[in-house]
Amino acid sequence: MADYIRDSLKIKAMKYTLIVLVEAICNLCRHILAKKALIAVEEYAETIIRMQEKGFLSEEVVNQLVPLIKLRHQLIHGYWKTDDQRLFLETKKSLNIIDRFISEVNRFVDESGPI
Repeated sequence: MADYIRDSLKIKAMKYTLIVLVEAICNLCRHILAKKALIAVEEYAETIIRMQEKGFLSEEVVNQLVPLIKLRHQLIHGYWKTDDQRLFLETKKSLNIIDRFISEVNRFVDESGPI
């Protein structure tokens, strides 16, 4: 981990990838909410919460995605304040929840039909 954190190019790539990943997750959720629940949502965290309220995502997945969304928000609005070690650990820890999110969305689409 220490070698990774010292490589500024890798850290910048991880930050960018995390931002794009969270935005893609939230945009997918916006699309699902618009098509399946006729709901328009603006805020990223609200999008995830609404997915749970509608039964489209589990509470566990939502509870683990919200901190990731907050981390994205911190990156967008204050790169200089982000602790690179925390970023590395949070990102590594979050990889599992991304797989769970994908599985839940796939299950939802399989059950409810195309979006």
